[in-house]
Amino acid sequence: MTPETPDGARTPYDHVLQDILADPATSFSLRKRLEADALRDPLDALADAESLLALANLRWRAIEQRTGLEPQERARGIVVLGFGPQPVDLVVRMGRICARDDVVDPRVAHMAGATYAMGSPAALSALAARLCAGSLGAITDQLQAHPGISLAAARWLATGERGLSSEAIFQHLVGVRLPDAEGPLCPADSGDLARCRALLEEVPELAPRFEQHMASASPQWAALVPLWGRLCAMQDAGEHAAVSATIRNALAPIPDHPHPQGT
Repeated sequence: MTPETPDGARTPYDHVLQDILADPATSFSLRKRLEADALRDPLDALADAESLLALANLRWRAIEQRTGLEPQERARGIVVLGFGPQPVDLVVRMGRICARDDVVDPRVAHMAGATYAMGSPAALSALAARLCAGSLGAITDQLQAHPGISLAAARWLATGERGLSSEAIFQHLVGVRLPDAEGPLCPADSGDLARCRALLEEVPELAPRFEQHMASASPQWAALVPLWGRLCAMQDAGEHAAVSATIRNALAPIPDHPHPQGT
């Protein structure tokens, strides 16, 4: 029994269910459970899911106690997060703070919106669980605020690194109006370009639309879209100053081009 709105429109549940079932990483067991629960009374399915969660927690606690690994011991440790460009002697500095067996975890860094995350595996795992729990609520909020958007789009709105130019891409290609967003502002430098590229990677359905439709957003975007591949190649090569200079030169002939810093 799939929950519907009074007019029969699809709900955020329908969109998330479709994305999870379409994800090749979804396990066979979860896929079968979701397909079966979709036909059941939602309250009955919820009650069973809560029972399964409680039972799984009891099972894991028993394993922890049997192996001598208590939850408090698992979560001990320090996690160091770095934001933005880092010094060349980063590894040396980190060695003074972290233990010898600490590791770098790009997944946790991404979840936290950081450049890197380093710490004990146990502490990193505990932080990832907390970040995941917080982001799930935020993703659900975005799905409810913007019915019809994909799960990837909702995840970017909730946890992605956003700027005015990346928000301009999202608004123009998805067709939604974001609160407090500006007009079709374009990137001004390499940092802005990186945020725009991250959006297109995290919400992959936007990449083909970008090439086909973004130039129609404004004269400024019309000037930058043909240069996009070149700008990305320069950024990948570490030529950040050249990226900014190329953007400035492309936009200079256009009067009143709106591209403030940090967009």
